[in-house]
Amino acid sequence: MDGRPPKNLAIVAYVSMHDSTRRMAEHLLEALVRRGVAVELFNLTRADVGKLAMALVDASTVALGSPTVLTGAHPKAAEAAYLVNLLKPKPSTWPSSAPTAGAARWPNRSAGCCPT
Repeated sequence: MDGRPPKNLAIVAYVSMHDSTRRMAEHLLEALVRRGVAVELFNLTRADVGKLAMALVDASTVALGSPTVLTGAHPKAAEAAYLVNLLKPKPSTWPSSAPTAGAARWPNRSAGCCPT
């Protein structure tokens, strides 16, 4: 990081097996755009990982959607969570609890969602 504050950019990345997660991601995108937030939508089954990584560098918010596969996140969503963790490690000054509505700005390592 070069010390610049993050842009008002949200990344909405998702994997959808039966279109329900895609519809939810698109609904979130529309709601954020109505509130003046720039949003980039990534379908993780087709997304270029390099483009996702470049977008993550400037993002201030990340939303990750996934269906449950064998009691866990879809492998593509897990891969994206690892990438977020590598590029945006949570500073120790941020609160350790996730915001309401089930969305976190960055993975909450204490919740066990991501490797340290």
